[in-house]
Amino acid sequence: MLGSLISIITSELLTTKAVKFTDLCVINKKIYVVETRPEDKGRSVIYSLSDEKDILQAPYSAKNGVHEYGGKTLCGDKEAFYFTNKKDGQIYKIANDKTRKLTDSPKMRFAEPTIYNDYIFSVFEDHSDEETIKNGIMRIHKDSGKLNIIESEHDFYAGVRISPNGKYLAYFTWDFPNMSWDEADVWKISLSDTQEVISKKMISQKGDTSSCDPIFTEDNQLLFISDETGFWNIYNENGSCLLNKDADFTKPHWKLGNKLYTPISEEKIATVFTENAIDRLGVISNNKLDILDLPFSTYMSLIHSNNKLYFIAASPSHNQGVFSYDLNSKELIELKSSKKNDLDESWISIPSQVAFETRHNETSYGFFYPPKNPNYDFGDEKPPLLLISHGGPTGHNPPQFSLEIQYWTSRGFAVVDVNYSGSTGFGRKYRNRLYGNWGIKDVDDCEDCALFLAKEGLVDGNRMVVRGGSAGGYTTLALLTFRDSFVAGASYFGVSDIGMLVEDTHKFESQYFEKIVGKYPEDKAIYDERSPLHHTDKLKKPILILQGSEDKVVPQNQAEKMYKALLEKNIPTAYLLFEGEGHGFVQKKNIIKSIDSELYFYQTIFNQKQTFETPPLIIDNVKSLQ
Repeated sequence: MLGSLISIITSELLTTKAVKFTDLCVINKKIYVVETRPEDKGRSVIYSLSDEKDILQAPYSAKNGVHEYGGKTLCGDKEAFYFTNKKDGQIYKIANDKTRKLTDSPKMRFAEPTIYNDYIFSVFEDHSDEETIKNGIMRIHKDSGKLNIIESEHDFYAGVRISPNGKYLAYFTWDFPNMSWDEADVWKISLSDTQEVISKKMISQKGDTSSCDPIFTEDNQLLFISDETGFWNIYNENGSCLLNKDADFTKPHWKLGNKLYTPISEEKIATVFTENAIDRLGVISNNKLDILDLPFSTYMSLIHSNNKLYFIAASPSHNQGVFSYDLNSKELIELKSSKKNDLDESWISIPSQVAFETRHNETSYGFFYPPKNPNYDFGDEKPPLLLISHGGPTGHNPPQFSLEIQYWTSRGFAVVDVNYSGSTGFGRKYRNRLYGNWGIKDVDDCEDCALFLAKEGLVDGNRMVVRGGSAGGYTTLALLTFRDSFVAGASYFGVSDIGMLVEDTHKFESQYFEKIVGKYPEDKAIYDERSPLHHTDKLKKPILILQGSEDKVVPQNQAEKMYKALLEKNIPTAYLLFEGEGHGFVQKKNIIKSIDSELYFYQTIFNQKQTFETPPLIIDNVKSLQ
């Protein structure tokens, strides 16, 4: 039966000799990448692509926790490397093969370091008082580690860039209750020869727009991105749009420092742009866009050096990798793959984009992966559906190769990755659909997508399950509480009580919900109405709950209260708490445990033949299925 096919794509295969690339930079004409390694307990290592060796040794890990999600960690000059260390949030210096702590401020965290002459400029987050966490821009002496606050008047800071001549510093800010994609401003600071602040100027002058991602050209001209047209387009300092296109030239700033455009000459800008959640790479020149003929559907960390573009990218059939592209010869070279893919194409399910009408008379989108297994004749059997609800909820999932998705399709599941109302990659209007509607339109869109696929005869409408992480975990719980189309689901660090999260979450998202739900506590009744934990009387679907013990974004109590409610209702459930994991699992053993447990959970719910000799988890209340 579909859903229990034997597959060569095992959970072990997902994590063996696999890495995830998170950051890319050029230092002294050499290329460096930061990669997270599941087989090394999720440690993030600085790796030299030019020299093919690790620059960062254990126990250090090149991560940071600014905004809890972190971001860019690495910078350097001719003398040394500088990185933010996960364990203590401090900046460390690597010189002459020795690593030492540069900053010593235990209550501070740093991210997005950039260096010029004697100073590092960085975003900082001060946790000296957890009730009034402060963010800003810090200047740090590269040898002594002496700290000097440049700016801290706003609630949030990102995008620190310094001009090639060292005379200007740029960044962008936003203030409560906005997120950066709601309303943000770009600033330019003039610096003296000793890197002291001379003056400050706000570049973006349009209210109610998201202006962000400043960069400097080689001749020290400032560029930035704004969505005043309804899409994130590129502008110069004078406010002129370089190319007015219905596409997004940036992505939401959940993590800091993801650079997606870069000058390659005085007249040309290389840039990633997103249309309908699919990325492409092109070059803007004289208000025209030349799209490069490359196979990728998602990009990150775009940089330029020596007339070559370097970037992290993936396609529907190719793992994430680090690539170089020669702008003269048009030669594309893969410098490093996140995982060598030995799979024959007969095992790989290639997605297609589906568009479906919602009950709100709007069109929403998803990427549909049909089941694929060369050893099985599918005949007329309709596959079970696994629907994925992405996190954020301000974000999107592109159609990129994922062994995790192939794990499911090779076992006979159809998978759909839904970019519901509120997702990015479709412009501001689509993104704003979720304002005031979180828990409504995301939930309705996911159910409408599943019903559409069942009506089209692509899936078995009686065997549909749903999974999601974070905000996607919330949507999963809401679908299983308030809707009837799905028979079971898996919530990865999902939100069960929105009001409780507002009272217990981190600064970065503490007022996010005012936009997508309502004011709190004034609108507490709405929060309660949309929170699955407040409607346990409606619970009747089996739910697998997975949680990290060190999650600061969605605390552990969200999972535990939901699990207790399911137990009390005698509903089949299981709760897996992973020690040492945060908001997302990075350790090999935990990734293996989570996905095998999820498959076993669904096979049990479907009363299918088990493909595990030893059950990976114990399901509570399983007798109620009999």
